[in-house]
Amino acid sequence: MTFNVGDKVRWVSTSGGYDKEKCGTVVRVVAAYGHPREAFTAAHQETGASFMGDFGLARDHESYIIHVPTPTGRGKGRLYWPRVKGLELA
Repeated sequence: MTFNVGDKVRWVSTSGGYDKEKCGTVVRVVAAYGHPREAFTAAHQETGASFMGDFGLARDHESYIIHVPTPTGRGKGRLYWPRVKGLELA
């Protein structure tokens, strides 16, 4: 499945043995074999959301930078680069 900028998506994130559903908006598309650094930087400048500095390896398929707002709506939120196979339209 492919997504477009502005699509609302969700996925399940696992950390420390706990699953947590995350919901957000696609803010950038990363081309296959492209590195997400530029996309994260542009999304950060646009949203003010934070992101982790270590991106890992380029992926062999199109992928997406997702902006997840804070639960309270008071902060800037966070940017994620989840695995595409776990994404679905919200």
